[in-house]
Amino acid sequence: MKKIFTLISLLVLALTVQAQTLIDYPKSQAGITKSGTTDFSTVKIYTNTTTINGVKFANGYTTSGALNSNYATISVEGGFKAGDVITIAGAFNNSDETKKAAVDIFTVGEANAITVLFTTKQFVNGRTSADDPVEETYTLTEDYDILYLGRNGNTGTLITTLRVDRGEVKPSDPTAPTTWDFTQVLSDNDAANLAADANTWTFDEDNNYWKNVAVLAERNVFEPLKANDVELELTKGLTFTRDNSAGLGEDRVRIKSKNYLAVNGSAVSINLGALVKDDVIKLKFKGSGESERSLTVSNTELVSGSLTTADVEEHEVELKVLKDNLVIITTTNGFQFMAITVNAELPTGVGSVKAESAKAKVAGAVNLAGQQVGAGYKGIVVKDGKKVFQ
Repeated sequence: MKKIFTLISLLVLALTVQAQTLIDYPKSQAGITKSGTTDFSTVKIYTNTTTINGVKFANGYTTSGALNSNYATISVEGGFKAGDVITIAGAFNNSDETKKAAVDIFTVGEANAITVLFTTKQFVNGRTSADDPVEETYTLTEDYDILYLGRNGNTGTLITTLRVDRGEVKPSDPTAPTTWDFTQVLSDNDAANLAADANTWTFDEDNNYWKNVAVLAERNVFEPLKANDVELELTKGLTFTRDNSAGLGEDRVRIKSKNYLAVNGSAVSINLGALVKDDVIKLKFKGSGESERSLTVSNTELVSGSLTTADVEEHEVELKVLKDNLVIITTTNGFQFMAITVNAELPTGVGSVKAESAKAKVAGAVNLAGQQVGAGYKGIVVKDGKKVFQ
C-alpha cells in the first residue's frame, strides 16, 4: 500500500511540475485589469453562508454596437499562446428569473472591432441556485497579447473563477460528418411537440408552416430551438440568437416540413458549434425575397458559390473552416435553408419535394408534420386552425 501511495504521489508531483498556471483568480488578482464599471466584488450562493469573491461587470461592454469601457483585460508576461486553457465560472444575484448573466472572452482589433472568441453558458443565480458555479474551459487556438472579458446578459455578472493554464496545441480530428436536412418530413416527436406548444409555436394554415410566436432567446445568448420544452430533432446541435435588444423575437423562425427552415429578418445568427480547422461546410439556401441580402459565416473562407443573393433561386455554397473555433451564420435579411452539412455532401433530395395527388387531399387538413392528408387518414389533424381527431 505504501508503494502505491508513493507512486501516486510522484505522479501528482510530476503533473504539478509540468503545469503552469498563468492567472489564478480569486487566489490572486494578478493579470486582471478592470475598467469602466467593472470592479472586484462579492456574491452569495443560496446554500453557502459565506460570500464568494468575483470580478463584477455592472454593465455591458458595447454601446450601440461600439466598444465602451465596461470590461476587464487579462494579460501575462510574454502574452497568451495557442493551447493555453482558460477556466471560467460565475454567478449573479437577481430575484428576476428572466435575467441572463454570462461573459464573453473577446479581442479588440483595428477601429475597436470586436471579435468574440467564447461565450460562457448562463451563470448560476445565487438567489435561486443550490449549486456552486459551474466551471467551463476554452482552449486558445492562436497567440494573443491580451484578452478582454465583458458581460453578456442583462444583469450584474460576476466571474468567481478565472484560471489560465499553459497548455500545448494538439492536432484536432476532423469533425464527424453532420447533416441538417430541412427538406425531410418532421419527425413524429417534433410534430407532436410543436402542436403541444401553443405558447411558442403556431401553425400558419395559409402558408403551411410552423412559426414561432414568442421570444426564444435573449440578445446574443445562443439557445437551441425547443417546442414543448424539448429540443427539436430537426435542428439538434444548432443554437440561435439575434443581435437585437428584444432577442430572437416573434416570427423569426419558420419551419415548413419537407421544404425549409427559414430565418426571418436581419441579424439572426445560427451557431454550428466549435468546428475544426479545414472542416468543410456546405449550405443550400434561398433568399426569402428578391431584394439583395447576404450571409456572413464567421471563421471560414469561401471555396465556391456566393453568400449574396438577390433572387429566390436555390444556391449552394462551400466554405472551409480557418481554425478550431465556433462557426456562426448571420443574416442581413430573410433566408430559407434547405440543408447545412459539415464534412458531408448535401442531401441529393434537397428541393425535390413531390406533389401529392390533389384527389387525396382534404382542403385545410394537415397532420402534425404539416403534410396535407386525405379523408382516410386517422389521427390528430389541423383544420381551420384547430387540432381535431380524424
